[in-house]
Amino acid sequence: TKFRIMAVAMTADEFGSAETFIQVSKPVMVTSNLPRFARKGDTFSCGAVVYNYEDKKGDMEVSARAEGAVKLSGPETQTVNVPLGAAREVTWACEAIQDGAAQVAFSVKGKKDSDGVQTKLTVSPVEKQQTLALYAATDGTQEELLDKPGNLNASADNRITLSLASTALLNLKGSMVYLMTYPYDCLEQKMSKILPVVTGAQLVEDFKLGDMAELKPQVQEILDLITDYQSAAGGFGYWKNSQPDPYVTAYALEVAQLAKQAGYTVPEQALQKAAQWLEGAFSSKVQKAYSYSSLETDTARAYAVYVLALYGQNVQSAFNNLYGKIGSLPLPAKAYLLKAAQAGGNTAQVKEKIAQGILNHIAYTPQAAYFDTPAQMPWLHMDNVKGTALALDALLYAQQPFADGFKTASWLISQLNAEGHWNNTSVNAAVFTALNTYYRAIESTEPDYAASAKLGAKELLSASFKGRTVDNPSASVPFADVYGDGAEARVTFAKKGAGMLYYTLGQVYEPLRYDKPVDAGFTVSREITTLDGQPVTEIVAGERYKITLRVKNAASRYFVVVEDFIPAGFEIINTSLATESQEQAAALNTGAYNGFERDEKYDDRIAAFADYLPAGEHTYSYLVSASVAGTFAYPSLWASQMYEPAVFGRNATETLVIK
Repeated sequence: TKFRIMAVAMTADEFGSAETFIQVSKPVMVTSNLPRFARKGDTFSCGAVVYNYEDKKGDMEVSARAEGAVKLSGPETQTVNVPLGAAREVTWACEAIQDGAAQVAFSVKGKKDSDGVQTKLTVSPVEKQQTLALYAATDGTQEELLDKPGNLNASADNRITLSLASTALLNLKGSMVYLMTYPYDCLEQKMSKILPVVTGAQLVEDFKLGDMAELKPQVQEILDLITDYQSAAGGFGYWKNSQPDPYVTAYALEVAQLAKQAGYTVPEQALQKAAQWLEGAFSSKVQKAYSYSSLETDTARAYAVYVLALYGQNVQSAFNNLYGKIGSLPLPAKAYLLKAAQAGGNTAQVKEKIAQGILNHIAYTPQAAYFDTPAQMPWLHMDNVKGTALALDALLYAQQPFADGFKTASWLISQLNAEGHWNNTSVNAAVFTALNTYYRAIESTEPDYAASAKLGAKELLSASFKGRTVDNPSASVPFADVYGDGAEARVTFAKKGAGMLYYTLGQVYEPLRYDKPVDAGFTVSREITTLDGQPVTEIVAGERYKITLRVKNAASRYFVVVEDFIPAGFEIINTSLATESQEQAAALNTGAYNGFERDEKYDDRIAAFADYLPAGEHTYSYLVSASVAGTFAYPSLWASQMYEPAVFGRNATETLVIK
């Protein structure tokens, strides 16, 4: 190991510095040369680098041992000659044979001394595990058809899952898991992650959505970081060191105030500064991150009035300005204004008028109700689901009569996507808030019935519900027992007695690979070249390459994430480090704006983010080092809208050989 020692001296008039280096080494040393991770089916070189600083002859015995998900081939011990003062790599053939943890240990024995090293890595599936889920209800009997997914990894634990419940709110589990495991670093997403824990602690406990003893410290940790997103002017931005935005500032202030009421510690001074910024945020002289439409401006103003009322500020003038044009306000603005009226102590007549304005937007399906919401509000992440949640929450929060509360809650539950959550973090948090308010305010028929789920004549699951209960019996059945040699199956859910039966039916499976690309709003591709952009015919270990991702979208897209999963033999180069070649980093600086403002680098992938991508073709490039030779799975490249995941694109699974 080489250490650098630096000294600095200065006086009022003079300055000087110096540095020197010290190198420390063992007589005999071994280090590992392994990928940081692997994917099932990868075959690669497991290397041990042996250093000799003691023995003139240099004869060494090197041994290797693997445990867990990786298998070594060849003799366990090899004898090699390493000249004095030199190093030599000794390799074994390795294969990632299954998903899970693995560890590879190397040891070296010289004439007098020895050394050893152990490296851990994780073997993952080639492509992400997929979950398809149906959430439904019946007051009698309902048959559901299952289609077996294609191109399965037959050796994986592919199953159907099913559950029975006497309340629809049990289906919040998928939303909670989605929020708490969401991987990105945006302030809105962090606030959405903690809001259910802050406001719905009782619901979380009653419905076993999480362990509050574990969740509360996570909430406090996020609250402690909120000032990292605050601008010098006082407002909050979506990202660290970004321009402030009125909507996300109001959101952060609301969540922080609710957290304070729930007993959490919040940065009082920073929040007061943010509230002051929000009060004047809609002035044309205030610099903001995004240009709102008129609908977005009215909605964000109404939200700000409500939030500032929570902070005890006098917002009557701003409230009156919005109330004066109540007939032309979009639904979300009316919902926020109703909450502002309740928080600010306005008269019953005022609240009734705003509530009626909200009810004018209601629409009905045969079994449910929702609120029609303008779609042209991308900077506020607005759609019918979020608008409906805001309307339901506001009506119940302001204690307004609403006979269709249960129908609206049922419609919100019915909008869960195939992965068991709503489309994005903002919508998930809004719906969770509304259903939590519904849970506290409304009770439906007390359950008293027996329920079952059957595959043909075979009973898969049964349960009895009597009175209020959060019981949620569940079962899982392997695909082999469900489909046999067929491609479809039918599951019948039934109940006898009073109350509604809520059930889930899902499929959890591992795709073997994707053979065809998908364009559902984005067309994506990638190219590996030399650092100066020349095509390559083969990838060689020890060399560096540039990967260019291409994203085409026919229409403008908002809040886009492009996620590229690298082969295990690659390592992403962090060009911001001083140790990296600035000349190589310059290969990424084309001078052209590509729309991507930030990225997040992980061992196995890189994610690039764009708040707005106009229609057209966009490119994003990054550098990698080919660190380990082998044959590796190259998972699909994905592009999607974070707030509309149904708008996405991916390419096919590939294979990469590093020589």
